[in-house]
Amino acid sequence: MTVSEYDTIDDFCVSSSPNSGLVDQVFVESGDEVKKGQNLCVMIWKGERHLMKIPFDGLLEKVFYGCGNSVEQGSVLLKY
Repeated sequence: MTVSEYDTIDDFCVSSSPNSGLVDQVFVESGDEVKKGQNLCVMIWKGERHLMKIPFDGLLEKVFYGCGNSVEQGSVLLKY
């Protein structure tokens, strides 16, 4: 499933990857209560590391990727 950067699907808020890359580190887990701006993960694309931030306050229902996973642009990273 791919979506725009932030979208709502079936009444759930989701966040997606802005680029294709590799997940290098993950700082949250499914079930975590998170705050906007909190670190989500580090992704590598185009040879550089990029820190991804949590876009909204809320309870994470699902984190879809872990360390070492490849992610395509637009893939859903997390679901609230």
